[in-house]
Amino acid sequence: MCMGRTERELDGLYDVLGNERRRIVIRALVDEPETDKGALADVVAERTGTGRTSALVGLHQCHLPKMNGADVVVYDERSGEVRAGDNFELALSVIRHVDGHGGRRASLVQRLLRWKVGLWGGIGATA
Repeated sequence: MCMGRTERELDGLYDVLGNERRRIVIRALVDEPETDKGALADVVAERTGTGRTSALVGLHQCHLPKMNGADVVVYDERSGEVRAGDNFELALSVIRHVDGHGGRRASLVQRLLRWKVGLWGGIGATA
């Protein structure tokens, strides 16, 4: 285990971070920690160049439930409200760590795996 988290929990976190739209949601929640899926759909549509309806459907049916399951966000399907979950700060720290090494040509997955190896030394450790 790492910092009280099981391998399964970490795998769920890496799964969340493996998708561009979910990383966009995490970054958007930094500026607006409590929002709704409509506002997030606007941000995702703008940053990915997709239509708002497509972004909204994807968030509702796939991305937000997955993020909720990994406790990165708390998503209320009825109201559409979204806020940071217990694992939000950890997810954000991984994104910031990877962003800090953006000059490398390695894929996100490769960088996450290197970060996971370094994680045993604590948040933000490098491999």
